[in-house]
Amino acid sequence: MRNWMLCNTLRKLSSLILSKISKRRRKNANFATNNKHKKMSKLDNVATAEFQQVQGIISLHRSKALQTVNSENLLTAWEVGAFVSTRLKNSAWGSKTVKQLSEYLRIQDPTLRGYSSRNIYNMVAFYEAYSSIQFVEYQKTLKLNELIQRKTSQIENKRINLPSKGEIVQTASAQFPNFLELTTLSNHFQIINACKTIEERIFYVEYFCIFVA
Repeated sequence: MRNWMLCNTLRKLSSLILSKISKRRRKNANFATNNKHKKMSKLDNVATAEFQQVQGIISLHRSKALQTVNSENLLTAWEVGAFVSTRLKNSAWGSKTVKQLSEYLRIQDPTLRGYSSRNIYNMVAFYEAYSSIQFVEYQKTLKLNELIQRKTSQIENKRINLPSKGEIVQTASAQFPNFLELTTLSNHFQIINACKTIEERIFYVEYFCIFVA
């Protein structure tokens, strides 16, 4: 009888000890888990903040790259428009010559896009609309160039070599209004063709703004 009571007591004591050990292990495990979560949470917060910085760097330079490409597209159209406009006005070229130019560009570089005779005339209209005295006066009065920061201190004059006469012609690239960089060339073509007044054109250039300066 005593042996049975002793064994029973030992079993209860053993069970109690094992229960306490189990509780202590669970407590330690929970503490370790919570501590790990806290550390991971801190690491996640730091990582997220740093990841956002990397994303910001990428977004910034992607935006700058897109703006640079847009600026070059606009300046190209401006200079081509100025070149062709001058020859059309002094009757050196006619509509047939513009078609020949378009075909020549296509043959010389089949990968070149956007230089159909229609688009070349759009470039002429683009240049003539925004190099007009009326627009220049609006630009000064409304301070349009203050709506966008220049990406370079100045736009250098471009020189074009004419193989036939060997002369060098300077275009009006230095007079290019940086206000026009607010939107894309395709938008400008739509605006030029749809709007007849300078006021309307200025309104829609701002309306179709591709970025905030």
